[in-house]
Amino acid sequence: MTSIDLFFVIATVSLILITFFSCWALLYLALILKKILFTLEEFERGWSGISKGFEDIREKIINLRAYTAVGVGSIKTLIELFQKHLENRGVKNPKRKKKTDSHEDESND
Repeated sequence: MTSIDLFFVIATVSLILITFFSCWALLYLALILKKILFTLEEFERGWSGISKGFEDIREKIINLRAYTAVGVGSIKTLIELFQKHLENRGVKNPKRKKKTDSHEDESND
């Protein structure tokens, strides 16, 4: 075997090893890209879930505001009715009021 033959054998083995490691690097690059895409999909799912959660909270706040307005209006109406009832009650029973007034006058003497 001459030195030129030895050179070609070493060059061939080197080329085979370079090809093998290049394929190995491409395989790992493909696996890394696959993991990156999977991670991005998971992030997108999580982000859409968070976004949906914020949207649900916003809708609940809007609905709560509407229900609160209705509730406040109802309470206001009930208070007005109760005040009218108390005013009418005072007008219908003037004798009772006089009795309590005369009783208070006696206790003050």
